Amino acid sequence: MKRTHNPPRFAIGQAFEFRAGKKESRPARIVDILQTYDSVGDRVDVVYVIEYAFCAQMIKARVGDTTIAKALASA
Repeated sequence: MKRTHNPPRFAIGQAFEFRAGKKESRPARIVDILQTYDSVGDRVDVVYVIEYAFCAQMIKARVGDTTIAKALASA
């Protein structure tokens, strides 16, 4: 049985407005994509590593697909 692998929904380098909680939004961008596969070879999870500025430091965080989709939809 041939398995097809769909590419991740968002690309590395894509910029969006990240909002943590009810605080103001910050510009962020995707710096890495982490994909998890099961023993058969099916992709079971996709996590995006994003980077944003906070208190003069660059912070990296792992977020799901829905977080980025909501941020882009509200823009």
